[in-house]
Amino acid sequence: MIGMRFNDFFDMHNWVKWVLDVFPPTSQEILNMPMTIKQIESEALNLDIHSRGSLVGKLLLSLDEPTVSEVEQLWLDEAERRLDDYRAGKVHGISGNEVFKRAISELS
Repeated sequence: MIGMRFNDFFDMHNWVKWVLDVFPPTSQEILNMPMTIKQIESEALNLDIHSRGSLVGKLLLSLDEPTVSEVEQLWLDEAERRLDDYRAGKVHGISGNEVFKRAISELS
């Protein structure tokens, strides 16, 4: 850091380099760092053909299956849409008694 100009210190690249030199991450911190897409791609391309094929299959299947949080968000969006429609008078509510009456009728 000695001999650095003031402007150089605030240059992001130099600042990050200085921080890493002064406070190097522990091996555990390095293991916990999230990988970038490029790092994942690089690691995946180093796999043998069978492992790559298995990974591709799992990735393709994952496109068809939404995560729990995605499903929850979809239901939340639907509930908000329905509430907005109800408040705007686009749809009308049905009493609980009528709902049960219809359900029993359809099940009988």
